[in-house]
Amino acid sequence: MTLSLSGLVRILVIGALLAVLAVAGWLYVPTLARLVSPEGRETSGQARIESRSLVYRLNPAAPVRFVFSQPVPSVRILSAPLIELSSWEREARWTYGYRVTLRDGSGSVLASHEVYSSGSHPQKLEQPLPWTRFFRGADGFVATQDQAIIDSGTEIASLEIAPLPSDQGVTAIDVRAYEQRPFLSRGDALAAFRRRSGDEQRDLARANAFPEEFIGDDERANIAINLWRPIGPVGIAGEDYEVGVMYQSALDEAP
Repeated sequence: MTLSLSGLVRILVIGALLAVLAVAGWLYVPTLARLVSPEGRETSGQARIESRSLVYRLNPAAPVRFVFSQPVPSVRILSAPLIELSSWEREARWTYGYRVTLRDGSGSVLASHEVYSSGSHPQKLEQPLPWTRFFRGADGFVATQDQAIIDSGTEIASLEIAPLPSDQGVTAIDVRAYEQRPFLSRGDALAAFRRRSGDEQRDLARANAFPEEFIGDDERANIAINLWRPIGPVGIAGEDYEVGVMYQSALDEAP
C-alpha cells in the first residue's frame, strides 16, 4: 500500500490531535474529580454522597438579590447555617436570622421581615437523621435547614436577603429562594406533571394519602400548581454574590 504526501500529512495531523486530546483528558479528569469530590469524603468508607445543591452565601456587607420571572404573591426561602467544628461537637441546636426585603416592579419596598430560624445537629435529634451536610474545603458542617414562606398582599417582583446576628458557632448562612411555577391553566399544570419521570411523579405524590397511580388528574394538576421552582441571584457569581455546592452524605451503618 502506498501513501500520497497529502495522506501522510493527514495521518500525522490526526496523530498529533489524538495526542493532544489524550493529554487534555489526562489533565481534565483529575480536575473534574476535584470539583465533584468533597476531598475524598464520599470514598472514605464512612459516608457516600447522596446529593449536591447550589446555595447562596449571605453577605453582611451587601444583601443577595433575587428577581422573579414574573410578579408573585408569595416567596419561599430555604436556609441553613454553617457551624464551626468546636460548636458542632459541643452543641445540638443553633438560632440564626436574616432580613428579607420585598420589592414591587418599580423597586419600591413592600415590606421587610426579620426571620429567625433554628438548625440542629442531625445526629443529635430525638430521632437522628442518617446524613450530614458540608462544603468541600470548609471547616465545619451544615445544620438542618429551615424554610420560610412569606405572603404579600401586593405582588413581589424581587427580594433581598441579608444576615442578622446569630448564635455563637454560626459562621455563615446559606439560602435558596423559590417561586411557584406560573401555569396558565390546569391543563398546563397536568401536562407539566406528566412530563416528569415515573420516579419523580411518585416522589411528588408522596404526601398524598394514596399512591400516584391511584390519584386523579385534578390532584395531579394541584401537585404541579403547588410546586416551587428555585431561582438564582442577580449579578455575577464571585462579584455580586457567592455561590457554593452543599453536599449531603449518607452515613453508613458500619463504622
